[in-house]
Amino acid sequence: MSNFKYLSFTIVLILSLMICGCAQNKKISMMEEDLKKLEIQVKELRRANSEYNIRIEKLMTEILLLENEISPSKSISSDDTEEILITEPQKEEPESTNQFMIRQIEPEKTKPAIEQIEVTELIENETVSMEDTTSGNKGDTAQTKPEFQKEQPEEKQTTILKSDTGLYNEGYENYSQENFDKAESIFKELIDNYPESDYADNAQYWIGECYYDQKNYTKAIEEFSKVKEKFPYGNKVPDALLKLGYCYFEIDDPTNGQKTLEYLIINFPDTYASEKAKEKLKSMGMR
Repeated sequence: MSNFKYLSFTIVLILSLMICGCAQNKKISMMEEDLKKLEIQVKELRRANSEYNIRIEKLMTEILLLENEISPSKSISSDDTEEILITEPQKEEPESTNQFMIRQIEPEKTKPAIEQIEVTELIENETVSMEDTTSGNKGDTAQTKPEFQKEQPEEKQTTILKSDTGLYNEGYENYSQENFDKAESIFKELIDNYPESDYADNAQYWIGECYYDQKNYTKAIEEFSKVKEKFPYGNKVPDALLKLGYCYFEIDDPTNGQKTLEYLIINFPDTYASEKAKEKLKSMGMR
């Protein structure tokens, strides 16, 4: 009987210890979570504090700048005004004869240099005219000397090469304004200068669109075909094939039109151009 009591006591003790341990573990885990939350809050407070400090520094600098701008200029004090009003004019001493002579001579020295230049020019003109008359009297034997002309250095023309993006935007802007000739020349300049650019195939496509909008379908076929020939992996190939098919239908060549659109549907099935090609063929009764 005593053994049973001892056994039950030990079991109860073990269970109580386990329960206490679980409770302590829960408390520890809760405390860890609280610590993590506190750490996050502290970080946020520090970040907010740093932001506030930056704003305060900016405001202080702005205040200092405003104070410097608003600060009034120094005004004349009342004491200064009194001194100015009270001071008597100094008595002029009578001039000596030497000073009088110097004062009479000084204006002639201080004449503007322009008058002196005009006098020298008149003298030079008179001497030139006299020389001309004397040379005329001598006859044809006197020959005028050729003037020496300085060779001016040739100005070096520096051509600034525009970027591919700049050329593309400029060309598309002219196309939007229906300046088709200007747009075509800009797009060709882009292709010539940047053949490996990502805009090169787009530029070739818009050259075709320039002729398509002018209903010059034969020339449009030629330009749209270049997109696939020159840029087979470009992103404008499906759109070029679609417009190429349209052009064939416009010039009454339905065979090539159907072939082109079928090729587009098979090789580029997940594109918007492919969907438009299907619609076109259905409208023509070819699907």
